[in-house]
Amino acid sequence: MALSATHPEILKRVGYGVVKDKSYPDKTEPPIGEYLKSNIIVPTQLIGTPSGVTGGGDGSKDNISSSAAEQIYSGAISTKWVLVQARNGNTGWVKVGFSTSPTVRLYAEDVVVLEIDNLNKIYVLSENGTEDVDFCYGG
Repeated sequence: MALSATHPEILKRVGYGVVKDKSYPDKTEPPIGEYLKSNIIVPTQLIGTPSGVTGGGDGSKDNISSSAAEQIYSGAISTKWVLVQARNGNTGWVKVGFSTSPTVRLYAEDVVVLEIDNLNKIYVLSENGTEDVDFCYGG
């Protein structure tokens, strides 16, 4: 599954295997891993269909707790990567990470891609207890 097919209005494939916002002002190629105008970071390996990915899926986590980090998904699903996006209607931040003390802060529509072998190893925590995230994964 190509990531650009998942979010065609936001993403496009460009040279050097990086993804950038269609409105990136000077159209130059930013360094891989650099935050772009749309706050999207996508490792080079995730553009197009990564080697060895045979399937994938998607889901959401609603009303994320503000008092204790929780798994984004409690079941065991093997993955190679997971894309997490803070939902558009969020009024506060959502922290995402690999422990019960997540540190990557996402605001509405921000996206992070994580290389991880199981969906249940990703934890989320919200500012207000009302924020939501959507995710997709390949495995």
